Amino acid sequence: MSVSSWAEKYCSECSTLMLLYQPELSYICKSKGLTAELSRGSLSISSFLTNLSPAQLANPDFGDFSLYLERSYCIENVYCYHLQRISSSEDQSWELFANTMSKLHEVMLRLSQAPTLDDLYQQAIIEAQQHLFIDRLAILLLDTETNEMIGTWGTDEDGNVKDENAFRGPIPDAPWVELTLASKEHVEVWDNVDLLYYNKVVGKGWNAMAAIWDGDTPIGWIACDNLIKKRPMQPWLKEILGQYGQALGHTIVRFNNLKKLKDINDNLETLVAERSSQLQEKVEQLEKAQDELVESEKLASLGGLVAGVAHEVNTPVGIGVTAASHLVEEAKEISKQYQNKTMKKSDLEGYFEYTLDSGQLIQDNLLRASDLIKSFKQLAVEQTVDSIFEVNLFELVNNIQNSFHHQFKNRPITFINHIEKTIVFRACSGKLNQIITNLVNNSLIHAFDSEIKGTIEVKASIENGGLHLCYLDTGNGVDDETLQQLFEPFFTTKRGHGGTGLGLNIVYNIVKKLDGQIESSHVKPTGLQFDIFLPTEVNE
Repeated sequence: MSVSSWAEKYCSECSTLMLLYQPELSYICKSKGLTAELSRGSLSISSFLTNLSPAQLANPDFGDFSLYLERSYCIENVYCYHLQRISSSEDQSWELFANTMSKLHEVMLRLSQAPTLDDLYQQAIIEAQQHLFIDRLAILLLDTETNEMIGTWGTDEDGNVKDENAFRGPIPDAPWVELTLASKEHVEVWDNVDLLYYNKVVGKGWNAMAAIWDGDTPIGWIACDNLIKKRPMQPWLKEILGQYGQALGHTIVRFNNLKKLKDINDNLETLVAERSSQLQEKVEQLEKAQDELVESEKLASLGGLVAGVAHEVNTPVGIGVTAASHLVEEAKEISKQYQNKTMKKSDLEGYFEYTLDSGQLIQDNLLRASDLIKSFKQLAVEQTVDSIFEVNLFELVNNIQNSFHHQFKNRPITFINHIEKTIVFRACSGKLNQIITNLVNNSLIHAFDSEIKGTIEVKASIENGGLHLCYLDTGNGVDDETLQQLFEPFFTTKRGHGGTGLGLNIVYNIVKKLDGQIESSHVKPTGLQFDIFLPTEVNE
C-alpha cells in the first residue's frame, strides 16, 4: 500500500490525525517523539512516521517554524484528549472536536498573515465567532508596570465586533484572575453566571477565560461566553479555548518580536546613516584641512624661495654696488686731478684700467643677479601654476638646486643632477616642483646633521612611456619601522626641530593625484631612496 493511500486510510479511521497528512507536520511530530499508541486499532504515530518516505522527512516545507510548532502542540493535545476523554459512545463529539481543531489550524494560518497586531486582534474575534463556536469574545492584555488590563478588540451585547483599544482598567483583585493565570493549559469556566458588557448585566450563561502567554509569562487573556446562541459548554470546546489562547500567545509574541526586529533594523539604518553622514562630514573637514595644510606648505616653500632669492641675489648685487661706489670715488679723484691740472699720464691710464676692471665686475655680478632672478622667477611660476606642458626635467631640477644654494653653503653636501638634458616629459611642472622641493627639504631636515657629509642625487628616465624619477640621499637613513610610516600625515622624527610631518605626506598625495606610485627603500650603507613612477597621461 502506498504512503498516501495508507495515510488516507489511517486518517479516515482516526480523524484527529488529518493534519498529519502534511509532510512538514509529520516531521515535527517525529521530532517531538509522539509515539503513544492510539485507542483505535493497532496503528500508532510511530508506525505512521515509519511509513513516510525519506524525501518527506528530509525536505519538509516548514514555512514559519513557530507556527508549525504551535500546530504540533495542538496535535499532541488532541492525542492526549482522545486517549483520556473519548469513549466509543462519544464519536459525534469527537468528530466535531477534530473538525474544529482542523479549522483552528486554518484560523491560525490566516491570523499569522495579518499585517499588524491590531488587525490580528480584530481578525481573531471574527474567526472565533465564525469557526470556533464562540458567541462573544474579548482579548485583554496585561500591563504589569501599571497593574492595568488594556483592551484591544471585543464584542458588544449583540455580538458585534468592537474596537476596545481605548479601554484601560485596573486588574481585578479577584480569585478568578489567579485561577485564570494558574497554568498554560488551564481554562477557567463559570456556568450559569451573569454575563456583562461594561459592568452591565446582559444575560446569563457560561463564561470562560484562558490566559495568553509569552513563554512562562502571562501577557493577557481571552474572555468569552455563550450569550447569543446559548450553546452549552462541552469538554472539547474548553480544550479548543485553551489551544486558541496558547496559539494566540505564540502569534502575538511572534508579531512583537518581528516589530522589535524591524525597529532595531530601522534604528540601525538611521544610526548607520547618521554615522555615515558624520563620518563623511569629518572626511570633508579633514580633506579641507589637508588642502589648507598643503597650501600652507606651499606658502612656506615660497617663503623659503623668497629668502633664497634675497640671500643669493644680495651677494652679486652687493659686489656690484661696492664696485660702483669705488668707481664713483675713482672718477671724483681723477676729475679733481684734472681740474687742478695735477693729473699725470699714469694716473689716467690707471683710472682707465680700474674703470674697465670695475665695469667688468659690475657687469658679471649684474648678469649673475639677472640669472638668479630669472631662475627663481621660473621656479616660483612652476610652484604656483598647475598647467600641463612639456617640462625639461634637467632644467627643472637645476632651478630647484639653485634655489637651495644658500642652504648648501658651508655644509658638506653635494647635489648631483644626473638627468640628461634632453629628457622632456609632459606634466604639471608645479606639482613636479613640489615633489622634488619637498624631498630636498626632507633630506636637509632629517638626513643630514650639520657636520654630516653626503650627497643628494636625482635621476630620471622614460620607461614604457612613463616617467621614473629616482631621488636619493646618503644621509642618516631610517629604521624599518619608520620606513613604513614615512608617508603618514604628521609623522616626523624632528618634532620641534623644523619637522611638520607633512612634507612626505604631501609628496605622497601629489603622486597619487597624478595617478602615480611612490616607493621608499634603504640606501646602503646609509641613506634613503624614493622611486616615483608617473604615467604619460596625468590628471590635468
